[in-house]
Amino acid sequence: MKKIIASAAALVFAGTMAVSVFAQADEQDVTTVQPVGRVAGTDGFDLTPTPAEPDTEVKAVVDPGYIVTIPETVELFGTYGTKYTNTADVSAERVLLESGYALNVAISSASAFNLKTSESAAYSLPYTVSTELWGPVDDKANGGVVAQFGNGEAVQTVELTFETDDVPQYAGSFKDTVTFEISVMRIPND
Repeated sequence: MKKIIASAAALVFAGTMAVSVFAQADEQDVTTVQPVGRVAGTDGFDLTPTPAEPDTEVKAVVDPGYIVTIPETVELFGTYGTKYTNTADVSAERVLLESGYALNVAISSASAFNLKTSESAAYSLPYTVSTELWGPVDDKANGGVVAQFGNGEAVQTVELTFETDDVPQYAGSFKDTVTFEISVMRIPND
């Protein structure tokens, strides 16, 4: 009876020594650590596991982010015999980008920056959008960059100036729609 109990205890003891241990970094990189097995010339096991790869890579993926605010409406003002003008702000805050990148804001107009009283109106009143840093958007057919923002939590603001190119020749309620395009661009090294 003692031999049966001793044999059962030895089997349980030996079974617990052969348990594998797993450390999982992610589903694709699994490192398995196992006991080596019997040590030559002894009745015992080597309980010092040898990992297949002793290093663990630690990763952090930080997604870019930003908040850009554009004007909902810009109404131009003027008086008889003068160009019509007004300003509006474009701003960005909580900008978080990779090193060497900036947030660009471009503006374009399907009408090539022409105000009209209706789509079929013969007369159009051309206008220009400009900023102090970037100057006027000269390529009216394709538009251009009006602001560039770097990393930072604080609000960064660029003032846009909208001004008619000519003095209006007719009265009416003129309008156009501009499109703002926001893109992340690499900053060229000077």
